[in-house]
Parts: sequence; C-alpha cells; structure tokens
Amino acid sequence: MLTLIAAMSTNRIIGTNNTLPRDIPADLKRFRDLTRGHIVVMGRKTYESIGRLLPKRENHIISSALQLHDITNTDPETSARIFETIEERLYRYESNNDKHIYIIGGWEIYRQFLDFADDIQLTLINKEIDGETSFPLFEDKFIIKEKISPEWEDYSFIHYEKK
Repeated sequence: MLTLIAAMSTNRIIGTNNTLPRDIPADLKRFRDLTRGHIVVMGRKTYESIGRLLPKRENHIISSALQLHDITNTDPETSARIFETIEERLYRYESNNDKHIYIIGGWEIYRQFLDFADDIQLTLINKEIDGETSFPLFEDKFIIKEKISPEWEDYSFIHYEKK
C-alpha cells in the first residue's frame, strides 16, 4: 500500500522555508503512529529539513546528490536507502509491494507519486498560511473515507482513498 501523508493549509501550503507550516502536536503524534515500523520515502530537501533519519522506520531518500555514507545512523531499528530517481523507487515498489509505504514529501515527490498512491492521510489546517511549497491537486482522483475534526481545534484529520 502506498500512502501520501502531509499537513496542508486551506490554501494548500505544506511548507515554508523547508519547515512544516505549523507545529500541531496531535498531527506529529498521528504521523509517528502511522509511519512507525514502515517505509517512509522522502526527497533530499525533506531529509535535510528533518536533519536525521526518522527512527524506527526504513528511510528511503530520493537524491542524486546524497550517498549512503553521508547519512549517520546509530539506531539498529532504523535504516536508510538512497534511490537516485523516483522511477528506481517505483520499480522496487511494483516488484515488492507487500509493505506499507508512506510518501512524506516534498512537493516534487508527492507530485510524482500521486498517481500511484492508494490513499492520502491529510491533516487539513483550517486557515491560510504563508509559504512557498504546496500540495498537488488530488481531489479529482480521491474521495474522503474518514474525517475526524477534534473539538476546539482548527484542523481535521482526513483519510482519502482512490476513487
């Protein structure tokens, strides 16, 4: 299963200056709970903005510039692989798709994996935010499966599935 996971404002912003648009502890916990123990796929800029491998996950980084020796890892429950192209990563998915894979950004990675995604886990921040990185349009290909709006909060967790 291939899942895109992101936090997005109502004006589709997912990042500003290589950071998340807003720090929502419940969103970070949800991200951690959903992705822990699975494969996460990210681009080089996303990896660099995080500044480390995500623990207890198999981290796949798409980059023609990074090499495996550029990445430091001391956690035996955490691993890293580097793919030079998205096509290389997709080929591996298509030949071995029994694992749950989460696509965690950035924009180019989301855009290129969108057509292959089975679902989207989205935190919708119910306001406009300034930023330069936006989430690609997907609403014509996916429908809402579940929506959770915590009381007194200005965000919703939305699970979309492919039509």
